[in-house]
Amino acid sequence: NIQQMNTPTNTTPLQQKVIEIATSYIGQKENPSNWGAFVQACLILVGITFPASWCMAFAYRCHVESAKALGLPCIVPKTGGCINAWNKAAKKIQRSKLTPNTFVPGAVYIMDHGGGLGHAFIGISCDATGCITSIEGNANNDGSRNGDGVYLLHRRHLDDKELLGCILPV
Repeated sequence: NIQQMNTPTNTTPLQQKVIEIATSYIGQKENPSNWGAFVQACLILVGITFPASWCMAFAYRCHVESAKALGLPCIVPKTGGCINAWNKAAKKIQRSKLTPNTFVPGAVYIMDHGGGLGHAFIGISCDATGCITSIEGNANNDGSRNGDGVYLLHRRHLDDKELLGCILPV
């Protein structure tokens, strides 16, 4: 529910724009699975021309559109692969060992499920206990890795063993 989202105030214009753009896509759905006009537009941005998992492509789209709107370069790696994005990101824009005090709104958060599989999402906020509010592409409300749309979620936690960290938006 979009009304439940409180956008953090201690953010840069780029972080604010990423959150604004990601929010505007809540409710977009894939049709058929891992395809459809919205998903295709995300995937094409990262060079994928066939149905595929698209969470990282969604996160990239939010960042590239935000950077362009502000006249800035996009430093998030251009890829559809979550683990590939983490590995390609310059160390200076990676942050691991996250706490509620080091959470970065608007950053791309990367999960590693093992075997080369991962998930990416845009972090919006984090409470004092480490519970994350996120906007996620290729997600759903039941917690599976492969979903059907863009959702505002409140189910991730900073102490999740699969959370590698985040790719900073600045």
